[in-house]
Amino acid sequence: MAVTTPQLTLRGLLITQILLPLAYAQSAHEAQIPISNQGQKHDHNPKHNDSKHQQHDAQSHVHEKSWTGCLPGPLIHPHHPACELINDEPSDDFPPWTHEPFCLPGSAAKSKDGKAAKPFIYCTFSNAKYPSETKGVSIIANPDDPQTEKSLSAIGTLFESGKSGEEDELPLAKKEPATLAYKITPLPGKGMGLIATRKIKQGEVIMVDHAALIAEMAFPTRVKRDVGRQLLERAVRRLSPERKEMVLGLASNEGGEVDVEDVVRTNSFTVNVGEGSFMALFPRIARINHACKPTAFTRFNEKTLSNTVLAFREISKGEEITISYSDFGLTHAERTPLLSSKWGFKCTCSLCTSPPAEIAASDKRRLKIKALGPEVISQVEAQNFGKAIELNEEMVDLIHTEGLVPHRGEHWEVMARLYLANGNAVKEARKYLRKAIKEMEEFGGSWGDDSGEEKIEELRGWLAKLA
Repeated sequence: MAVTTPQLTLRGLLITQILLPLAYAQSAHEAQIPISNQGQKHDHNPKHNDSKHQQHDAQSHVHEKSWTGCLPGPLIHPHHPACELINDEPSDDFPPWTHEPFCLPGSAAKSKDGKAAKPFIYCTFSNAKYPSETKGVSIIANPDDPQTEKSLSAIGTLFESGKSGEEDELPLAKKEPATLAYKITPLPGKGMGLIATRKIKQGEVIMVDHAALIAEMAFPTRVKRDVGRQLLERAVRRLSPERKEMVLGLASNEGGEVDVEDVVRTNSFTVNVGEGSFMALFPRIARINHACKPTAFTRFNEKTLSNTVLAFREISKGEEITISYSDFGLTHAERTPLLSSKWGFKCTCSLCTSPPAEIAASDKRRLKIKALGPEVISQVEAQNFGKAIELNEEMVDLIHTEGLVPHRGEHWEVMARLYLANGNAVKEARKYLRKAIKEMEEFGGSWGDDSGEEKIEELRGWLAKLA
């Protein structure tokens, strides 16, 4: 019986799920590794073109009014006037923003001939009512950048739609439980952290948190420090009182003046919105500590600017809820300096404090996983599917042993495709498809996001065709 696999090519699937066996973690890290310094950005929306142009006009108007060569803040110079104070009260005059955009000049861009060109302009755009009256979000971006304009337009469309991804807009499985499954409490040697107050099932939603601050990844390198601080402080000031308190409460210092720059630098994630990459601060998620073998992971939704925390595995009552700040699959020698330089701590998780022999064995498995991925791809390209199946099985076993993925659903899908490619072995392909569907269903989707149910339905349809 001739069988046709779904449209996604075998090689394409292998690249995303074998050569990158931790694809879910890496996309989370494109969109979700807590950062310490900087990043990038993107977006598009064919609708609301009129509102986009109105928004850009409002931004241009602010540029002309706010940047006239004046000096920001307390700086004084006999040849430059102080910047005009901007009205910081809420206003309906700048939709979709609830406040007048606050703009300051950054450093000068360089033209192609190496000469200084027009300086970058960075603005704080705020919506104090998203996703609700008690929250709010502020975005720091350069509206003159074409990609940034698209991202701002997409975010503005989100605000105008009124959809926040909260409550009745989410399927039950994706909502945060009405009764929280955790408590925030001081932990020895770690500051604050989250402890499970009941057993949490694998794949269960633990928390849904919306971004409070979003800033272009290039922002820190394109403005002077005093300008950056003013934009950040304005961004925080425009949040709701509850939200502002949560953000400032993340400061590492006890008492004294809070350094907002430090709060953002040490607590932000990298996220993609449209065509751009941004730093994003999620106040509640920022309380979750790191572990190299975490109990939870995050999934960012650019459609709602929300980040969902899901249980990586079953979490016992009294156990700490942790996420990984670094890429999954790194060896001990790779993780240690990274965590120290970017986040300033020495990891004391169960993996890093294991006996040397156990750490060495773990590193050996991780290095083998990295080596096997390209080998599988090479065998597929040479159409040696039998050998590819053998190597892939070995790699999946190692990944499972290391606990690098919450389930093997996608990997079983790869096995099904490999068996079909290897002489139309329908019986084996069906076996692995059933295993893939079972694990995804138990987890509540592929990786706990909206695409999970779609993937399950796709595999069910494929399985039916193989009957």
